[in-house]
Amino acid sequence: MEDSARPVLSIRPIASNDAASGLIVPPAPPVCTTDRDTVAINGSTYALAHVRPFSVNIEHFDQAKYRAIKLVVTFSHHCFSQEIKRGDDPTHFIVEDGEPRRFCAERHAWSSDLANLVRYHVNGKAYESRDGNGIWNHFFYAADGRTIPYAIYFRLTQATNIPGVDGVLHVVSAYENSQLLPRHKYQSVRFAMHAGKLIGFKAK
Repeated sequence: MEDSARPVLSIRPIASNDAASGLIVPPAPPVCTTDRDTVAINGSTYALAHVRPFSVNIEHFDQAKYRAIKLVVTFSHHCFSQEIKRGDDPTHFIVEDGEPRRFCAERHAWSSDLANLVRYHVNGKAYESRDGNGIWNHFFYAADGRTIPYAIYFRLTQATNIPGVDGVLHVVSAYENSQLLPRHKYQSVRFAMHAGKLIGFKAK
């Protein structure tokens, strides 16, 4: 994600032009809007206001000396959709930011409390793991009251073109992940330290 401000794109269903082969050719990118509202899937309407951007402040432990880092939190449509696979129902396809995906009612339901979980976990720890390509992933590990942990994968970048904002926390994806190891198996870091390292706290 670029570190400059950008509008969140609206989403709308798309249709397959070759249902037999499972190939999907997305239409032209949808018109930009200032926020998400709803999406209609196969006759049902789903609210998306809970995955609109919001801001959050990250405090230094020495609040008298350093000012808080202000972040804008944004969400990818991966938080309520899945990769399109051969044979998927085209009436469930959506596109955002030029990327076609399949709307997932389960992920959408899980995302209903996603903003609150982010607000909670930025005051605690983030976790790190390497993917199959050896690239580090950062995520919040939400497990309280859940049978399967809810992984919130994010990318944190500086914001150089948003007045009054220091960084962007972009939630790349979020879903229940039964493949996660117990929390203590992962390297952890205080999120405030992670933000301070990447963005930097400034003296008052």
